[in-house]
Amino acid sequence: MTDHDPKLVAALDALESELQNMLDGHLVEADFWPAFNADADRIRAKHSGDDLQYARGRIDCMLKNAGMIPGEDE
Repeated sequence: MTDHDPKLVAALDALESELQNMLDGHLVEADFWPAFNADADRIRAKHSGDDLQYARGRIDCMLKNAGMIPGEDE
């Protein structure tokens, strides 16, 4: 496994920690997505290559685990 930028890992951990609060604060799903995507886009925009792939995977997993997109819990 490749080591990922510690700042990236910390940003993804923070996003994941805040996810439930974001869901609770946006009772209408259509209001949730712009808020979540703005944070996720800021994280993704700062990275490329393996770190970007890692970020995309982590974001997908957190959304799947929260039941926001279909897929297996990870």
